Amino acid sequence: MSTVGRNDPCPCGSGKKYKKCCLPLEAAPPRRVLKEESAEEPFIAELRPDLQEATDRLLRRLELGERKGLEAEFKALLRANPDDHLTNYAMGVCRAVVEQDPVGAIPFFEKAIRVFPPLVEAHFNLGNSYLKACRIAEAVGAYRRRFDIPTARTALMKRRVKNSGRWNESYNAPRPSRILMRT
Repeated sequence: MSTVGRNDPCPCGSGKKYKKCCLPLEAAPPRRVLKEESAEEPFIAELRPDLQEATDRLLRRLELGERKGLEAEFKALLRANPDDHLTNYAMGVCRAVVEQDPVGAIPFFEKAIRVFPPLVEAHFNLGNSYLKACRIAEAVGAYRRRFDIPTARTALMKRRVKNSGRWNESYNAPRPSRILMRT
């Protein structure tokens, strides 16, 4: 079987030269389908109103200026629930504010984000912690992800929540008061 040359008549029978007819269609590179930039990895996290109330209570006390004994309470809450996004976020805030160790807070904010990516406050505080550690490129990345989240959250809120005791990426997180570190 012989191959068709560029200047030969097109085998489709149109009468045009192959290079002007079917060659561009056959030689065209496959179209790249770009992923949506705001697309996120799916995640599953557990809905725990009791933990939310406990972390909110501790963070509120911290906002009111209380420092004594809070560190031990934050640590106890984290020990009891090491894989929860709110306990990791709260421990990061404790490290950054109470212990004044923003670099030590980074792993806690990172884990909170891994567990629950739409937690905007964790992205913001992670960016501030990176900034204080002079890790500028990482700080910029955290801030950018923080500002991308509202668009992603809007899409996620449109999905239906499963009726079980667990929820998927469609969970619309309540927005209680959260401490945001200052740079």
